[in-house]
Amino acid sequence: MRSRFLSHCLAIVPALVLAGLATPASAACRNLWCQSSAGWSDSGFGSSYSLWTGIETKADHPDDARYDSSYLKAGAEFDVTAKVLGKSGSIANISALAHNDQGETAGWVSIVAAGTELVGAEMSNTITYGFDRTLLKADDSIKLLGVKIRLKGKVTAGLGVDLTPSLRDGAIEMTAAPFANAYASVDASVGASCAKVGVSGNMTALEFDAPVTAAATVTGGGTIGYSVDSAYSLHALDGKIKVKLKLCGTSKSKTIASFHGPTSAGPLVRASGTLSL
Repeated sequence: MRSRFLSHCLAIVPALVLAGLATPASAACRNLWCQSSAGWSDSGFGSSYSLWTGIETKADHPDDARYDSSYLKAGAEFDVTAKVLGKSGSIANISALAHNDQGETAGWVSIVAAGTELVGAEMSNTITYGFDRTLLKADDSIKLLGVKIRLKGKVTAGLGVDLTPSLRDGAIEMTAAPFANAYASVDASVGASCAKVGVSGNMTALEFDAPVTAAATVTGGGTIGYSVDSAYSLHALDGKIKVKLKLCGTSKSKTIASFHGPTSAGPLVRASGTLSL
């Protein structure tokens, strides 16, 4: 039984290796699921994410009696953080997961933004959960031409999940596409007489989508039929923010953030067939 599973794993290795060439940093795929994470940061601005997506089975827990041969976990979950003017915080924790355990199948959707739960519900119908929020604020200051300039930064985000589930005992079919897009911006003010200050530009902290289509059916005799297609799209920490001061006919500017972050997209795991446990 173990050797049949090993043969199955070797059969899908070429597909996983090819997919891995396009994956974000620290991506690791095992069996029918992938986990990845990456982060970008300096003292003032930054972002990071972590992701799990695909299908988990008893084969991932071969020696744990808590998982029987019908165990399935399918879907996606990820966490996003951002930083503006040196202050960092959690932007989103999003999960859309279905489980088959001990012969019963159920699913749950959770969306938490900056520590506040926006959605916590059982999967039922095709639905899109989407929210736009200002999730992080920070203050700082700089000096130009000897004048103190007060800075106010914020991170605004759009987050949610598109979900199409079909769950019944012993079978999971679902399409889940969680997304989180976070942007940093800065405003400036000054109290000196005959002084004017302005800010140009903004920062993409993170644009990340991770759609997964997963189907798995327990067919009896310790056999599972499966199909999984998971991908990602990433654009991280990119943009420029400049502060410009005009003081009594003299002007000076300072760039407080300048990044040219990665943009990438591609498959994570794509496979179908049967699995004997």
